[in-house]
Amino acid sequence: ERLAVIDGEVQVTYSQLNGRAERLALNLLDLGLRPMDRVVVLLPNKLEFVYLYFALQKMGAIPICALATHRYLEVSQFTEIGGATACVMPARIRDFEFAPMVERVQAENPGLKLAIVVGDAPDDFISFQELMEREPESTLADLAAIELDPTDPALFQLSGGTTGVPKLIPRTHNDY
Repeated sequence: ERLAVIDGEVQVTYSQLNGRAERLALNLLDLGLRPMDRVVVLLPNKLEFVYLYFALQKMGAIPICALATHRYLEVSQFTEIGGATACVMPARIRDFEFAPMVERVQAENPGLKLAIVVGDAPDDFISFQELMEREPESTLADLAAIELDPTDPALFQLSGGTTGVPKLIPRTHNDY
């Protein structure tokens, strides 16, 4: 019951974090996300990022840790090179709306099937909040049945981008 995360006025214990990450992982499994699937993550440093990161780790999906400041050029390259099947983004940050950009990336990359939005989601996008709240069909036994190889990628970090668009750097479970 010790405190794990503070986001503004919201405080989350380790137990709460674990339970919420499990629920999210199960709902992502229900959507068809599978171990080794790549997920472009465009979230800022907020609580939703923490839930998503641990959910993806629990189910063996691989986050591509993009920045919320990345735009079409970077996101399309990360999607194509990484073979991403999902993208998780905020609805907007300041004056930038993410949905139109991700729709464009999806149109050019048919493998990018899932677009998940934190905040007000357009009709053809999936609401992150709903995934956090709805009762999953998958069970904890489904999560427990997933076998992770310690030498498989746990995430893709980005290079500094000093020679152009940042490159993807795989980091394994063993690395951490």
